[in-house]
Amino acid sequence: MDITGDHTVIGLGFGDEGKGHVVDWLCAQASSPVVYRFSGGPQAAHHVVLPDGTDHVFSHFGSGTLRGAPTYWMEDCLTNPIALINEHDDLLKKGFDPTLWIHARSPIITPYEVAENEGSESTRRHGSCGAGICATLRRECEHYHIWFEDLFHPTALKLKMEQLSRIYTYHRETLNLDDFFWACDEAVNRGKIDGTENMSVGLGPSIFEGSQGLLLDQNFGFFPHVTPANTGTKNVSKAMYGEHPADVWLVTRAYMTRHGAGPMTNTIEHRIHDNPYEKQREDGMQGKFRRGVLDLDLLQYAAIKDKGIVHPPNLVVTCMDLLGDPYCLFKDGKVHTCASREEFLERIATAVAAGKVYVSTGPTANDIEEVV
Repeated sequence: MDITGDHTVIGLGFGDEGKGHVVDWLCAQASSPVVYRFSGGPQAAHHVVLPDGTDHVFSHFGSGTLRGAPTYWMEDCLTNPIALINEHDDLLKKGFDPTLWIHARSPIITPYEVAENEGSESTRRHGSCGAGICATLRRECEHYHIWFEDLFHPTALKLKMEQLSRIYTYHRETLNLDDFFWACDEAVNRGKIDGTENMSVGLGPSIFEGSQGLLLDQNFGFFPHVTPANTGTKNVSKAMYGEHPADVWLVTRAYMTRHGAGPMTNTIEHRIHDNPYEKQREDGMQGKFRRGVLDLDLLQYAAIKDKGIVHPPNLVVTCMDLLGDPYCLFKDGKVHTCASREEFLERIATAVAAGKVYVSTGPTANDIEEVV
């Protein structure tokens, strides 16, 4: 398959569907693609594995990076300078020299917001991973703006951080900001990390990489257990001057998953095998990683809520190798057993009004194939 034009990869669930896996697969078939991250921030953990075993968990860089694709970080994404430089160093050690363009008005996450989110999650159990996303957006709404372009003006940046210290008074004495200021300096001085305000879609095939999933969208999800972002096509349409993306790739695992607090219709682990690449710790910020039978009603709800999806979208069902026969689906509050793998996939495709259907039976791009 020769990938041209614009493509948008969106998760149908609560995240962890395999969006990075699909972005890597698309980039492997495209000539000079550019990956656009259009929502969320460094809390994304998009795992990509190359056929030779090389792997990386992406947070700031797009999931086409191992294929040589540059990343454009849109203004709707938040930047954590410390996490950014740590990831850049990790990629350099692995032999990759990635290019990253960051929108000048990308909000900056400071150590104050990370501490604020971690403290809040320990008491409220909202479902946050503690990356400082919610606290940063609250700060931005109150006009305490710190943007990526401010990193190029260290005197002004330090004055803004002094203002923040008057807000976060209970963190002021415990946080050391030396690493933060060092990372800010590194972010503006490294040759292939650059700030820009306008990035024209069309340098090559445009692959828009979503974060989290539609069931965590700030407008579609189940408040308050949502992410403060547009995880669907809204930000993509804005980047394309109001046009709807022509090729949408909806991604779901063959079973349902959820990190952190929030509702789930079932946690029936029917014939779900363990994923060797799963890195969730039960004693971590978000607690136990939950799994269950894939809920058709929720998939249909998610696909219908995003009005920017041009039908029929493509569907990718990942982790098929981790689900055993007989294949089951959850609908109307009950478990339904499918007569075959084909029926299982057909019912999912019908629920989301998909056209072409693809499955993934392993961790690499070579493991994705179209279902006839």
